[in-house]
Formats: sequence, structure tokens, C-alpha cells
Amino acid sequence: MIRVRMDFLEYAMEMKGHANAPREGELDLVCCAASTLGQLLLYSLEEYKAQHGGITRIDETAEPGHLKVKVRCREWARVAVKTRMDMIREGMEMLQERYPEYIMIEEEME
Repeated sequence: MIRVRMDFLEYAMEMKGHANAPREGELDLVCCAASTLGQLLLYSLEEYKAQHGGITRIDETAEPGHLKVKVRCREWARVAVKTRMDMIREGMEMLQERYPEYIMIEEEME
């Protein structure tokens, strides 16, 4: 199971685990979708930082079965960071509603 934790106080997201949804030899679409959302968050934050500044640091851990992103930003950039995190949360919630046996949002802090 993929476990997702979103922390809007610390501007952080962590995903751990694998969906293990398909039969052997098939592509795991749930895992692909969750991974894509996680990578989208990281990419969109890096793009925002490059274009607008305001993000002072992005800490990232990316390895098979684990993605962690934590952002430090100036106060005026918080809305942009939260908006990007909200977008990813919506996608993760959609996956959780459709495939509750493979993905779970464990804890959210706002």
C-alpha cells in the first residue's frame, strides 16, 4: 500500500510504499499515478523557484518506494506552495477514493 502524508504546516509531503495492484507482469497504474503526482509536486515547486524565487530551499528524498519533499519559503510565496500542494492532495484523494485498497492518505496537518 502507498501511504501519503501531507503537512501544510511544514509544507511537506511524503509517500512510502508500493501499491502492488497488478497481477505479475502487468503495469501498476495506481503506483504510476501516485508517483507522477509526487514528481509533479517536486517539478512544479522547482519551476516556481526558478521563475519567481520565494522558495528558499527544497529538500527531497527520491528512491524506489519513497518520495519526500519539504519546502522552505518566504511568507509571500506560501500561497503558491500551498496551491501546488492542494492540487496534489486532490489527485491523491481521487486515487484513494477509487483504489482504497492500494493508497491511503494517512495524516494531514493544516
